[in-house]
Amino acid sequence: MFAIGLAGAGAISRAHMQAFVESGLVDAVFVADPNQDAARALQAQFGIVKRIVADFDELLASPDVDVVDICTPHYLHAPQAIAA
Repeated sequence: MFAIGLAGAGAISRAHMQAFVESGLVDAVFVADPNQDAARALQAQFGIVKRIVADFDELLASPDVDVVDICTPHYLHAPQAIAA
């Protein structure tokens, strides 16, 4: 089983969350998004969100994250991928 660090709780993140649930391979998702309401909506809809943080760097610092999934605006992809 994997724990996913999900960067961004916007529209595309729902498709990713659905895939995590359907795969049966993900038992925890840690979400980083400054929009806490969007992150809580994912938590309510999918039930596998275990932690919500506002800061991407805090997400990366978690020893529980196995894989980072970047669902943020395109201009953030490169710096977040490099940091991950």
